[in-house]
Amino acid sequence: MPNEMWCIVTIVGLIGWISAALVFLFKAFPGRDVFEARAARTWGVAVLVSYGIWLVGMLNA
Repeated sequence: MPNEMWCIVTIVGLIGWISAALVFLFKAFPGRDVFEARAARTWGVAVLVSYGIWLVGMLNA
């Protein structure tokens, strides 16, 4: 039987991961042949953190 709290953590982590990945794509690459390193670093960390939250939630749900 899944634990409800960990299920919510899993859903939040998944939504965060997908959202952060999309924002990463649009902020780190604002135009053709343009790369914004600061935005890529910021949103890349957000992608990794939210992915980690999703994994922890999956393992504990």
